[in-house]
Amino acid sequence: MKTTQLTARASSYCLADPDVCRRTWTLLRRRWSLVLGACLMGNHLHVLVEDVEPAIEAAWLLRALRRTGGWPGVEVEAGPVLGRTKVRRHVRYIALNPCRARIASDPLEWLWSTHRELFGAVSEPWVDRSAILSLDRSVERHHAYVSADPRVAVSGTAPPVSEPATSVSVHPLGTIARAAAVATRGGSVERRGPTRDLFLHLARLHGWYRTRHLAQIVGVSRRAVTDTWNRPVDVGPGLAVLGDRRLLAARWPSARRDFPEREVRGFSPE
Repeated sequence: MKTTQLTARASSYCLADPDVCRRTWTLLRRRWSLVLGACLMGNHLHVLVEDVEPAIEAAWLLRALRRTGGWPGVEVEAGPVLGRTKVRRHVRYIALNPCRARIASDPLEWLWSTHRELFGAVSEPWVDRSAILSLDRSVERHHAYVSADPRVAVSGTAPPVSEPATSVSVHPLGTIARAAAVATRGGSVERRGPTRDLFLHLARLHGWYRTRHLAQIVGVSRRAVTDTWNRPVDVGPGLAVLGDRRLLAARWPSARRDFPEREVRGFSPE
């Protein structure tokens, strides 16, 4: 099976804009349902896909990025990657991009990367987990291989451990809101959608039971909070993010290099 790495590069740091990041990520996902690796940097992206024709996919990507806007002077390159060892090395290269650029200290920190998806830290993963497992047998072994780099740690870093669900509050609501936004690669908990739903479920798991306070934070009625609690939500990605400071850091190519969060203060669990 042919594996191809596609690289797109703009003439400015367009991916410092979170809206451009989200539009670009969505665009790529619509084209390729699964990838071996992907990463958005400040002015370029990498995506590694299987069983495609390099010239066709490069032409499509160039047209698509020009149409979507926010990619001035974009250029696209494509090259086939042959052999299991080479594919594995390219997956590692893509995940290490932020670390080798010195804007992240661990590949798990980078928000717009499929590497963190291997550990359940994203609600809608894009990475082909089974293909990665065929390369390294386990995600822990794969992370050890990826993170064993002089810009990270020569011997590699430990894999993340998901935080167990608890009814005792160990996190302020601001941290829980941040975890929900990071896990969904979303936005504010004040907007309807998966970020808000995950936040409310995580808050309840951690002992934040007061519907009046939660309703004030997200800008809905108390009934809407309880209705959300009655709907099933996969809290695993949020717990994964809360369980590891690298996942919670969620670095990205913005001026602040941190995922924006809403600070929430003055609330205590019953």
